[in-house]
Amino acid sequence: MTMSEEDVPLFEDALRQAESKLSKVSDPTCTIKVLVSLDEHLMSAIKAVDEAAFRAELRYNEAELRDRVGRRGFVAIIAQCAEKPLGFIYGYDDPEVEGGFYGDTLASSIEGKGVGSTIFTLMLIYCYDNGYRFFSLHTEDVDEKGRQLRRFYEAMGAEYLHTDPKDGVQMRVRLDPQRLNENYRKFILGERSQMDSTASSTRQYLRHL
Repeated sequence: MTMSEEDVPLFEDALRQAESKLSKVSDPTCTIKVLVSLDEHLMSAIKAVDEAAFRAELRYNEAELRDRVGRRGFVAIIAQCAEKPLGFIYGYDDPEVEGGFYGDTLASSIEGKGVGSTIFTLMLIYCYDNGYRFFSLHTEDVDEKGRQLRRFYEAMGAEYLHTDPKDGVQMRVRLDPQRLNENYRKFILGERSQMDSTASSTRQYLRHL
């Protein structure tokens, strides 16, 4: 059956498609696990990606990490290829928003291959499938490596709420079917929207002027 523009894929189907996509950018044996608790092996995997992705003051120590694992509604989505950690995202119930999920951390060990956008989209679909209506997060406008983090999340459908001097930029995704379908098609299936195609054609045209 063909998906309409407002259908949200089953999470299991989205997960299989995400594994297939990530297997093409890394080792062919890429797997994605959904966990509600973390063993020592996976705890070490998260720390390894943290060290590659974040400056020291942004990394959690083991006690802080275990505290987050113990929070209500905790879930982690971890991508691994040949037992090597590729990226992860985890979060838990948002105590400040009814029907809300809080995305604590998203990180990947390689950049520019769509790992972050793939597992972020997968988490949004997981949240929708489990009855959440909102997905909140904190980020920076631009990090020390020059990565446009706010712009990244805006592309994923997150709306800017406010900036706190301590916690940074707060953003929120409304988990509506049309947005999730659009993210799934673009960031997991790799389909290009008509707008993307038009912009690409314009860029090609301008190169020849």
